[in-house]
Amino acid sequence: MLRFLLGASGVGKTTYIYDEIIKESMTNIDKQYILLVPDQFTMETQKDIVTRHERNGTMNIDILSFGRLAYRVFEELGISKMSILDDTGKTLLLRHAIEKSKDKLKLFSDKYKYFGFVEEMKSSISELYQYGVTPEQLSKVIEDTKDHKATSMKLHDIKVVYEAFQKEVASINDGENTYITKEEVLSKLCEVIGESKIVKDSIIYLDGFTGFTPVQNRLLSLLMECADSVNVALTLPKEECENLTGVGFKEIKEHELFAMSKETINTLMSMASDRHICTEKPVIIGKTEESRFGRKEVLGHIEENIFRYEAAEKINVDDSFEIFVAENSMEETSFIAEKISELVRESKGSLRYRDIGVVTGDLEGMKRNVEKAFKRADIPFFMDNKRTLITNPFVNIIRSILRIADENFSYESVFSYIKNYMSSITDEEGDILENYVIGCGIKGKTTYTNSFKKKYRGLSDEEFEQCEGIRIKLMEALSDFTDRDFATMSVKEISEAIKNFVQKHDLEEALNNSKEQFEAAGKHSLAAEYGQAYKLVMELLDKLSNLLGEEKISLKEYRRLLDDGFDEIKVGIIPLVMDQVVIGDIQRTRLNHIKVLFVAGVNDGIIPARNGKPGLLSGSDRTILKNLQLELSPTVREQAFIERFYLYLNLTKASDKLIMTYSTSSSDGSPLRPSYLIGTLRDMFNDCGIYSAKSSMKDKILSAQGAFDRVAGAITSYGSDDIDDLWRELYTYFAKDEKYRDALNRAIEGAFFMNNNLALDRTVASALYKEGVGSSITRIEKYAACAYAHFLSYGLKLAEREVYEIKPVDMGNIFHEAIELFSRKLIEKDMDLNNVTDNDRKVIVDEVVNIVAGNYGENVLTSSARNSYMIEKIRRITDRSAWAMLEHIKRGDFEPSEFELKLREGRIDRVDKMSKDSDIYIKIIDYKSGSTSFDPALVDNGLQLQLIYYMDKMVEREKKANPSKNVVPAGAFYFNIKDPVLDFEESFLDEDALASSLLKEYQMSGAINSSETVIVGIDNDIVDAKGASLITKAKYSDSGIDMRVEKKAGVMSLDNFDKLIERVKCKVSDMTKEIMDGKIDINPYKRGQLTPCTYCKYSRICAFDNKQFDNEYRSLSGTDLKYINEKWNVVKTPEEGKED
Repeated sequence: MLRFLLGASGVGKTTYIYDEIIKESMTNIDKQYILLVPDQFTMETQKDIVTRHERNGTMNIDILSFGRLAYRVFEELGISKMSILDDTGKTLLLRHAIEKSKDKLKLFSDKYKYFGFVEEMKSSISELYQYGVTPEQLSKVIEDTKDHKATSMKLHDIKVVYEAFQKEVASINDGENTYITKEEVLSKLCEVIGESKIVKDSIIYLDGFTGFTPVQNRLLSLLMECADSVNVALTLPKEECENLTGVGFKEIKEHELFAMSKETINTLMSMASDRHICTEKPVIIGKTEESRFGRKEVLGHIEENIFRYEAAEKINVDDSFEIFVAENSMEETSFIAEKISELVRESKGSLRYRDIGVVTGDLEGMKRNVEKAFKRADIPFFMDNKRTLITNPFVNIIRSILRIADENFSYESVFSYIKNYMSSITDEEGDILENYVIGCGIKGKTTYTNSFKKKYRGLSDEEFEQCEGIRIKLMEALSDFTDRDFATMSVKEISEAIKNFVQKHDLEEALNNSKEQFEAAGKHSLAAEYGQAYKLVMELLDKLSNLLGEEKISLKEYRRLLDDGFDEIKVGIIPLVMDQVVIGDIQRTRLNHIKVLFVAGVNDGIIPARNGKPGLLSGSDRTILKNLQLELSPTVREQAFIERFYLYLNLTKASDKLIMTYSTSSSDGSPLRPSYLIGTLRDMFNDCGIYSAKSSMKDKILSAQGAFDRVAGAITSYGSDDIDDLWRELYTYFAKDEKYRDALNRAIEGAFFMNNNLALDRTVASALYKEGVGSSITRIEKYAACAYAHFLSYGLKLAEREVYEIKPVDMGNIFHEAIELFSRKLIEKDMDLNNVTDNDRKVIVDEVVNIVAGNYGENVLTSSARNSYMIEKIRRITDRSAWAMLEHIKRGDFEPSEFELKLREGRIDRVDKMSKDSDIYIKIIDYKSGSTSFDPALVDNGLQLQLIYYMDKMVEREKKANPSKNVVPAGAFYFNIKDPVLDFEESFLDEDALASSLLKEYQMSGAINSSETVIVGIDNDIVDAKGASLITKAKYSDSGIDMRVEKKAGVMSLDNFDKLIERVKCKVSDMTKEIMDGKIDINPYKRGQLTPCTYCKYSRICAFDNKQFDNEYRSLSGTDLKYINEKWNVVKTPEEGKED
């Protein structure tokens, strides 16, 4: 006999079943009663039946799921040789089956390696099992879909893998065990159900189901034959039952809310009819005052009208249904926590935490905010989600050692191991070794098995020895595992090697220690994860050995299999206490006996969720198969209608109060829209408002932490808002509470924080700068740019780690070395610099670039194809710059005398001299790889001191060497090493014109003595050219030297040159004193858009922000042209030293 129990959500179908089954079981004690419920309901249902039963027992009542019924029958019939292949085992065999059959695939031949493909294929095969589709049936369908090539090819590939998978399963069967998949359990049950005495003549009830798969339907049809009666409860309101006939419903529209219930009724009635089993008149349960919404008009109105197509008459809303909007997820979850506190407190004991549920469509996205908010509000809660082990340190250390062996000690694999707290390397040792490996480009097993040899710039001998010691320690830990010949090892041998590694390093003990620490800290979910991790991983390794045993596969394939297995492992967390709020996923979590329900994250695309990927078979594929009478899972369109039904069931769970919340922006600040569901629900009521989550909780003190947060907020706004007496009293309370005192002090410090620094004590400054300040002009310029950056760099000596790569700053060093070496080679070869041929130049450039490339940064320039290209670029730029440099020398009377001259204060790239009678003229050149220009304003502000300071030192040095001579500063210049690109002009057809245009691109910028002797000595052609020099910024006209100072040109008299030198010396002295006085202000300058903050490596440390914390940029003095002319007292007369 078949009977239906029908009614709307909340009318009491389950209560009716409980009462009937208890009453009947007490009357007919020899009769067996079976209540079938979904897996997740078995324990809750058992508790409810026991509690409701007047004898507090279930003597002749069995509460089972379909799966548990199968095991009960198998046990009864002595079928003990059947082993269930779980999801992990299925994934392992399926991955192997795909690998074996990959050459037979048509459409997926190049996709089987993609991430997620195995999971998609597993879903497809599971679906075929669930719907009872065999490979033979697929063959026929493939034949029928020839006109749909893509569909046909997909089905072909699925069939190939399906058959290969079945062969894999068959291959692991032996005389003692027969493996079947979880989806085949019910099919096997169908084969033997007729022999079961448990089922025979029993009374069977089914509750909590929304529909059944074809295999479940087949089982139900057999149960109808074996049992006395089968009673099925389905959600179908009384008014929807009016069209129910003796054969079911004549017409069911796809879009109907209860279409799934109606189709289930039709299917079961049809099966009963086919087997000549009578269908009793259904029990239709209507609403009463005792129903869930009997006394809640608003919630009852939602149940009666949600997703119905006929517009209902609007009613007034009350506080049993509310909608709140928050600015973001953090505010939303904080509101929910505070609202729960308020509801529980105001209920005066009638509402417990266990009576409250929270569901969302994005549990993973809201998880952290929910945990934080509920802990702050001191609300006990249970997060109903299974934890994956893939991120567990124990799993990761196993994945790391396999990756190290497979990837030949790649950087990522080695440091994935080292940074795991279970490794033998400490955090500090890991940091030290990582700096070395990155700085020297260490990679490959041989670089770790042999002693380290490379050194990067700045690495001391002591630090190098430390790195070598860490290498030895690392290899002692890894060598037993990584030295194995994995190419010859079977799956079982690799698994055993992993177990040996785990045992050798006592990783089980490490897990247990972590578990105890988490338990002591009250982190029970983490404690549960760490407590189960060892057992679950060892079981997975055993499963691999049992399923694939002696088979030899590559280590890469073994890693894929193991990762798939790790992905399948989920750690279930059991609630530790009864009275707690359940927080779960709106689709997965099953809630019973809920008085208050919060539906969180009701945003577009989250609730309801956007339709996910349909799997390997698209919606159109499924439609084609449906037309061929092959039933599979619902199409995307059908699933959308089913989702509405599940939403209806969720929204009607709460008996007292339904609260919907959504956010206006995501965690990254992007805007979010409310779900259409918000509008749908509001349209059912008169004046249904949306309340601000923030405003609704304003001034409400619901927890100590909440009160403290508000006090902290009041402190932050101190001075801009009035602070009332309540907050003053709370402040006094928290100031006396040891638990909050430190946090309160931090809040005060944060509220009144000013991002600036007091001066260091002179004693501290002396200790930090014990080597002295004046030893480097570069650091003085650094100080002038920002005192705090100077302190971090030279005081605390903070530096970025060395990286084995070419950076922009490295290019500058490389060009310097190449040009310097080029100059030295010219001298070594005793070549006449005025007669160096193009061929000679190119030969020397090739030679020096090869030397520099081979020696620079432990051969980093030859370490990759990209860097090899960089060598050719360096060669081209060096050659052009060398040509320009030689042209400068040829066109003047100055001769290079020294290269890379080291002074105490720094290094001068090149010094040229010119002797005229009793005068020695000094010209210094600083090579730059950028486009640096001399700027008198920057000199005046201490940002360009080198050229002038070095000129002073060279003049002093030369005077000491030649006391009888008059030493004259001729000029200090920047020579930019570059690769200029010229726009084509007709005149370039003339080689001299092209050379002149190219040479002009190398024009030097700097301070130049306005003496005609100097200017002509630097560029002999300037007089004949009657115009601008191609070598310097100097200009010559009929009236002589033009001494007007341009913004980036400093032509000046000798007196003014001397004044400039004195100004620089004073600036160096003043700033040196400030440094030693301990000045470390955060005071970067800004000139137009130029600021040192743009590329400052310390920006995250100083947190300079000119919009807050009283931070301001420092303006440079004298940056306009008028000021510069006045400052240096520039005149236009051609004769040196004559001023107005």
